[in-house]
Amino acid sequence: MASRYQTGQTDDGVRRYINHATCRNRLGVARSSWRDKIVFKRLAELVVISGLAVGLSALTAASAAATTTSFYLDSYNAVDASQPFCSGTNLLTTATPPGCGNEVTAPLVLVAGTSYIVNVIGAVSPWDAWPYRRCGKPEPSSEFASPGRANRPAGDDAQFRFAIPRYMGTCPHLPKMVSFFQVDLGGGWFHPVASGNPSKPSNDNDPAGDQHPYTFTFTGEGVAPHFRYVDYHPSDDSGQFKIIISG
Repeated sequence: MASRYQTGQTDDGVRRYINHATCRNRLGVARSSWRDKIVFKRLAELVVISGLAVGLSALTAASAAATTTSFYLDSYNAVDASQPFCSGTNLLTTATPPGCGNEVTAPLVLVAGTSYIVNVIGAVSPWDAWPYRRCGKPEPSSEFASPGRANRPAGDDAQFRFAIPRYMGTCPHLPKMVSFFQVDLGGGWFHPVASGNPSKPSNDNDPAGDQHPYTFTFTGEGVAPHFRYVDYHPSDDSGQFKIIISG
């Protein structure tokens, strides 16, 4: 006689065993899928955290690499020259003719092709005496006095002549743009124009309270830049420019 298994009949106990095994297999797959999702989620979180850490390290390294250097250009120089000697081609060479104003070399080399922000602050005086009559609106004094010199009213900044002493005659139109402040990045002297191409002196509108601040953007040429203030009679000048290079 054929058994119930041979005739296709399934015992209730066997049926229950098969159903129980099937449920366990499905539950195992579900649990495995749930665990995989948690693992993947935690891996994704670790990737994000690692990315943030790398980005923070890069920013820190960039900040550490950025440098800020400040120094001063004094308008005073004990050596004088004649006005004809200090004009024309003499001032287009790579060196300042003696007696045509003071010069300073920055204490750092600007990397070729790299952009730098240069801030120039202060106003100076190319005159020894300021009589009662004055044209324009001079600053009462230079923010940065020349060492060992009396701090006098100031009428020149890095872009403009905004005041002069006047003993007689009529006053000229002031302020006017002048090119006494110059820079040599390596290829020769030139007068730089401040950011925004200002049409009038900056005065004291800087939030930090600096005197006549201007901002310039220069591209390094692989040498230390030179700065100068041109005046053929610098022995009676007073006041300094503060130069800040960031990059």
